Amino acid sequence: MNARYSPPERNRDFALVPEPFSVESGELTPTLKIRRDVAARRHAALADALYPTP
Repeated sequence: MNARYSPPERNRDFALVPEPFSVESGELTPTLKIRRDVAARRHAALADALYPTP
């Protein structure tokens, strides 16, 4: 999948969140748009594990 992309554009790693985003959890708006600030706060540890600070 990554072969056609240049090195900076390639996915190096990924992770799945343990539960789907939902309106009830506050991670989605009623029109099903992601509330990025809420999702980023809730899954900060997961993001930090993918992108460690040098």
